[in-house]
Amino acid sequence: MTQKNNPLPCPFCGAENVTIEEGSTYRWAHASCAECGAAASDIRRQYGQGTDNPEVQEAALAEWNIRDRRDIDRLQRELAEARAFISTTIDAPKDYPAEEGM
Repeated sequence: MTQKNNPLPCPFCGAENVTIEEGSTYRWAHASCAECGAAASDIRRQYGQGTDNPEVQEAALAEWNIRDRRDIDRLQRELAEARAFISTTIDAPKDYPAEEGM
């Protein structure tokens, strides 16, 4: 495997032992954590390509690695929205009515 295809640690347990496994049928494969069993989405493979095929490994690890990036992107968007909300709340005029219970 090339350096760019090194698996990221498991986003659930932090383990670094990631394996490529058979998917639900002979056309699918996926990367999964050997410690907790978390799995990335299946990737489609050509008939006759085993999980030891470099193309299958590369595609499965790419799918494994983007799961983490999606979570980071989502959390960064939510953080930006929260910061924007806080800044508008702090900058609100003094006579702005407070919500009940605050």
